[in-house]
Amino acid sequence: MAENGTEGKKMIGIQNRNSKSRAERPFYTYRIETCKRKEIYLRNREAGGVITVYLSLILLIVLSLLFTVIESARVYTARVYVERSLMTAMDSVMAEYYEPLWKEYHIFGLDASYGSDHIQEGEITAKLENYMSYTLHQNPIGEQGKGKKGTDLLTTSIDGVSLTDRTFLTDYQGALFRNEAVEYMKYREVGNAFELLLDKLSLLESPSKVGAIYEEKLKAEEQLVEIDKGILELMELLDGVKTSKKGLQVGRDGTLKTVPYFIKKICIGPLTRESAGINNDMIFLALKDLYVMPEKDFQAMDSSFPKLDEILLGIEEKEAEIAPVEAKLSQLYQAMAQLKDEENRSEDESSSDEEKDKKKELEGQIRSLNSVRNALVQERNELISQKKFHTNVIRTGQKKMDTLIHHLLPLIEDAKKVIDKIVIKTELSAPFLDTYETILDEEKEGLDETIWEGLKEDLQNLKRYTATDGCGYDFAGMKKILEEDKRILTQTGIALDEAQQEFSQKNLAASRAFFQKAWGILSNYTVKGLTLDYSSLTLQKSKEKDLLEVMQSTILGGITGLVIDRDTISKAKLSEGTKPSDRIAALQEPEGFADKFAEFIKQAANGDKDSNLGNIFGGLTEETRKAEWIEEGTNNIASIFLFQEYMKHHFYAFPKEGEKLSTRKPSAFVYEQEYLLAGKQTDESNLSCVIARVLAVRMAADMVTILTDKRIREEAKAAAIAMVGFTGLPILISITQALVLILWAFAEALVDTCALLKGKEVPIIKKEVVMKLSDLFLLTRDHIEKKALTISNTGKMSLSYHGYLSIFLLFTDQEKLTYRSMDLMEENLNLRYVDHFSFQNCLFGFETEIQYLVRSKFTRFQFVPEYTGKNASAFGYKAKAAYSY
Repeated sequence: MAENGTEGKKMIGIQNRNSKSRAERPFYTYRIETCKRKEIYLRNREAGGVITVYLSLILLIVLSLLFTVIESARVYTARVYVERSLMTAMDSVMAEYYEPLWKEYHIFGLDASYGSDHIQEGEITAKLENYMSYTLHQNPIGEQGKGKKGTDLLTTSIDGVSLTDRTFLTDYQGALFRNEAVEYMKYREVGNAFELLLDKLSLLESPSKVGAIYEEKLKAEEQLVEIDKGILELMELLDGVKTSKKGLQVGRDGTLKTVPYFIKKICIGPLTRESAGINNDMIFLALKDLYVMPEKDFQAMDSSFPKLDEILLGIEEKEAEIAPVEAKLSQLYQAMAQLKDEENRSEDESSSDEEKDKKKELEGQIRSLNSVRNALVQERNELISQKKFHTNVIRTGQKKMDTLIHHLLPLIEDAKKVIDKIVIKTELSAPFLDTYETILDEEKEGLDETIWEGLKEDLQNLKRYTATDGCGYDFAGMKKILEEDKRILTQTGIALDEAQQEFSQKNLAASRAFFQKAWGILSNYTVKGLTLDYSSLTLQKSKEKDLLEVMQSTILGGITGLVIDRDTISKAKLSEGTKPSDRIAALQEPEGFADKFAEFIKQAANGDKDSNLGNIFGGLTEETRKAEWIEEGTNNIASIFLFQEYMKHHFYAFPKEGEKLSTRKPSAFVYEQEYLLAGKQTDESNLSCVIARVLAVRMAADMVTILTDKRIREEAKAAAIAMVGFTGLPILISITQALVLILWAFAEALVDTCALLKGKEVPIIKKEVVMKLSDLFLLTRDHIEKKALTISNTGKMSLSYHGYLSIFLLFTDQEKLTYRSMDLMEENLNLRYVDHFSFQNCLFGFETEIQYLVRSKFTRFQFVPEYTGKNASAFGYKAKAAYSY
């Protein structure tokens, strides 16, 4: 708009005013000032003349005032006329908009390059001056005065024209461009499309809620996995099943590996699954022979003490009986020796009969006493053997208990440390469970009852790790039990040491008393409360081919190739060079869902613990969550919708069923709307990105269908147990179940997407899925297409591929869409009109400043400057105005 008289006028040709000499003044004035004596005389004599002079002076003053007023009005009129001519000239310049831009895309823009590579400001100012001159003088520049008739009362002339500001269509984050597009669409009939779209978007609320809840659930489970790993350590420490970071270890023959010593090795009372605290038959059978029942050992030791007393007494009696026999034998041997000496001295003389008889008698007595002695020695040796046996029973039992205690005490310390870590992790996990529970309760009304009940059941299982109501693991109670068992083992060891000391000193009664004391202490050893859950454990991995490996090999070649024949995809590329979208280079699309999902599958197949399934659920529902702001309502929702309609009307998309590309205008891209959404440099990349987004939305929607089917959930859990049940980690099984469900939803979404690309409409929330668990191992394009053909169009609450494009256009950042629209317009206009149009030279409006002169007319009379004090041949002014489409 023009500025009205903002600049002071510039006086030109000011006349110098010199004081007149006294001699030049009127005579009567001199007489009045110098001849006071003749004042009365003069008045009487020249009264008529004085009156005429005064009237003349008054007339000059009045005329000066009148001419000044007239001049002021004339100048004001001239200024208004000039300013209006400026606006007319700017309007004329802006009327030279780039016609192909309006013809093809209904956008007004001034191509200020005029066929060159840069803005031509000189061309614009020349046109402004030309148009203004025509308005002011009714003749072009250089022809003023030719053929003119009448008097020019305004007498204006342009002294200079300059551009002070320029506004491009690309300025203000593209808002000017969007406003033009929206204004154009206001005059087109859009019908009830927006209301219908809102109705369809409302159906995405359920997938969004389910996705948000599952995301929190999996975050909580991923936190609890660390607790499960601690429990895995406790399995070896408490129950003796050999474990590693990957789970329970199994031998080549399929049997469970065990360790020789574990805390629950001591069994007080009868050995049963319940007394051992084992809820899995395979685990119990593997450990059954490793348990120690010390009561039998202490009973054996205790029963050995009275027997040992009796044996020791018997040994003493036998030794007492053997002593006189051995003394008598000693005497007989001495007598026999004397007899032989006598025989040796009388060798030459023959022995008498008496001597012979005596020798025979001695030999008979010796044989008889030897028989008695041998019998007594044999009886004593038998008693000694029994003594050794019972002594060995006592020593072996005592050593067995000592060894057991020696091994169990460090295990108890290790278990307490593991429990401390678990407790810390439990405290850190509690907020995640609280968040999950809060969201689940808040969203109860908006969820299917079957889904809510299943999620609530999962929550109760998770709360077992943090529950204090007796429904879950009581880690604090476990630690107290371990501390008490440690005290019991320590005191038992002390009593055994005292018993062994008394036994070594042959104080059998005292030793027996200490052994009885040791058993009295040890009998209080308890494993109740140290029970771990083995209900989901399987010792054999599934012999079927790993589902994750199958899925990884399936998507290795890209998701796009699973839903469409790549040979039919356009190979068009965007030309290189500067583009309007270069302004938002920092706002390029982040990594797509397909890439994230493929990377996740790769990590999961490799056993990467940081695969973050919760984040995948977050990415799954990212598209559906964007609908929330539409559901809540925004101030500019109408503008956003109209701009979306503008893009749908002016840019092509993936061809509909039966559409021929030959009927389209020449375009740089075949999939233009896909470029608006993805911003990639090739048609194939843009289509792949959009397919991935469609796939993500369909996965979220199909997850709702899957979770409402109890049969599918049970199949998924069975598959999860088969895949990771050998680990003995219930939380890992739950996470794997969620993984199976999401892979199932992925396979179903592939079928849906394939059907959409074939021109079909798919219900937003389906009643049932077409894929079975076994189909997950057969994910080829042919198999997916066969399944896609079974889907039929049903009802209003279905969406086509182009319906999803409409939703994505609503969700996508408006600035991105704007600049990418400009990219396509540039490319297409230059292609269709063989031109070099560029938005960097396209003006939405500009601001100009002119300097002009208004030559004076009524203030140039000689007497006017004399009384106004100023004399100017012309008045100089500035005017500034802005104009835009």
